[in-house]
Amino acid sequence: MTLITRPRRFGKTLNMSMLECFFSNKYADRVSCSRVFPSEKKTERNKYRELQGTFSVMFLSFANIKAKNYADMEYKITEETARVYEQNSYLLEGSLLSTNEQKYYESIKPGIGESVV
Repeated sequence: MTLITRPRRFGKTLNMSMLECFFSNKYADRVSCSRVFPSEKKTERNKYRELQGTFSVMFLSFANIKAKNYADMEYKITEETARVYEQNSYLLEGSLLSTNEQKYYESIKPGIGESVV
């Protein structure tokens, strides 16, 4: 997991969206990245192409979370987290996650608070 912190209006969300689009397996069918990583050496270009669209990426942004008090803010954060987990529920299929990880994954719901930690 990576946490990226920077000042306001510093391009954090844009940067994260770009990384998600490149690495996420949701976009694996998109056109290759030859224009993004131009190179004279074909092998160097292939090194990056092999990474494109190969990872499960959970993109979580709190940019749109607005609240008037702490309790509302906490609930909206858990709601956004649960939404992202639901979008990536395909991770529960197969043997990608251990049994404990699957149980934890399934426990993520809006308003969970500290009960899951």
